[in-house]
Amino acid sequence: RNRFAQAPCAQGISFQSTNPWKDKMDSELNGVILDKVRFSGFSNAVCSSSTAIELDSRLDGYKSFEMFSQYSGATVSDANSIDFCRGKSAGARDVYVSDTTGSLLDGVASAPSTLMVNSPELASFVNPSACTENAARCYTYCSNTCFRTVHYYVPVGQSRDYKLKVCDRKDASDCTVLSGYVHFNHPWPRRFAVHVPSGREYDT
Repeated sequence: RNRFAQAPCAQGISFQSTNPWKDKMDSELNGVILDKVRFSGFSNAVCSSSTAIELDSRLDGYKSFEMFSQYSGATVSDANSIDFCRGKSAGARDVYVSDTTGSLLDGVASAPSTLMVNSPELASFVNPSACTENAARCYTYCSNTCFRTVHYYVPVGQSRDYKLKVCDRKDASDCTVLSGYVHFNHPWPRRFAVHVPSGREYDT
């Protein structure tokens, strides 16, 4: 009998995408900052639920991404040990992590890159040839790609049917349409979260 059969799988870090504290919304102090961290020994071949980096299913606040995480000199030895599926299943559809050194996945990039949840909201303006998708783990890694986020707020009572349209300034046919988010328990303004890669100009 295998005495390790019931042992818990190895877990690295788990992070959430939204802030539970209403007075810290849009704070520059949010998120997970990693500097020169290497994750190894989290192989799914050994334990199927083992993860080095996991997007948690907890969603608070506006239920849109604001915990802006940044990794510098961080590496993961097994790409399958990154798992964003729990968070995506809970409705986290606009989460990304800035990999400032492009070192997270060995040999994939050498410049600032982005790790992001698989979703149309984030994929709209990225260059597909720069991205590697891991569908089984619900994430995509885009090399030489950096995102910027802008939040628009409008009165909640006047914006029930509002949508926000974002277009490439040089190509008005290249657009995406975004729905707004309301705060889960406060009558705060409706938030429209725009996440776009750098290198292009946009109109909303």
